[in-house]
Amino acid sequence: MKRIFGAVILCGGLGKRISEFTNKISKPMIKIQNKPLIGYILKKVLSSKCSNVILPLGYKGEIIKRYVKKEFKSHLNRIEFFQTGKYTSVSNRIKMVKPKLLEYESFFLINGDTIFDTDLNKMVNFHFSNKNLLTLSYADTITTWGSFFLDKNKNIKKFSKNDRIRYIKPQNFNLNGYRNSGISLINSKCLSNFNFNVSDFEVSLFNKYIKKKSNIMLYNLKLKLWYPIETINDYKAFNSNKELIKKLKKI
Repeated sequence: MKRIFGAVILCGGLGKRISEFTNKISKPMIKIQNKPLIGYILKKVLSSKCSNVILPLGYKGEIIKRYVKKEFKSHLNRIEFFQTGKYTSVSNRIKMVKPKLLEYESFFLINGDTIFDTDLNKMVNFHFSNKNLLTLSYADTITTWGSFFLDKNKNIKKFSKNDRIRYIKPQNFNLNGYRNSGISLINSKCLSNFNFNVSDFEVSLFNKYIKKKSNIMLYNLKLKLWYPIETINDYKAFNSNKELIKKLKKI
């Protein structure tokens, strides 16, 4: 009998955009307030009803493995490590752990560079109650680069940084765009006839089912905290934000 759901935390990439750290450690091991990113993520996932967590290790994966074995030793029966190669794409990492993922009805796919605080079990309930093949989630974006605010006559009224933006409007499209949170729930059936020889796993998989108009829904995570650490500026901005640090301590 299949278990209801598991999780994959993507943690094998090279992290070239934040090489100030990744020359020595893998990106998920970057410390925020003296704790690695992977530590915050694992704590949230393990606090859910998730059966098992899969870590497809790559670049400097042994550092992650040592840390997890030491800090989460009471949960090692729920954590599995897979050596998936230093230069392996996300798509091929998923392909390599596919046999394990097929043991679950659905699985979380979670980015390993983002701190978040939300109730994952609520997303699971939403996913299964709607019989979704894909449940995608979005997050408000913090505009660290700054934003110009205009009135209806296109007069500039304000410039500021660190504003929270719910959605964006792309040019030439009468659509609203929402920021992918990096947390999705995928029915394992979606992997059965998937071509893993693609450049971007999420783009290919998500658009495949969007085009089919299959059971795919967008879910509001109602995040208490969400912050990706993609560049050195993200790292500095987080550590200088007292409000974010206060929220982080509640995780």
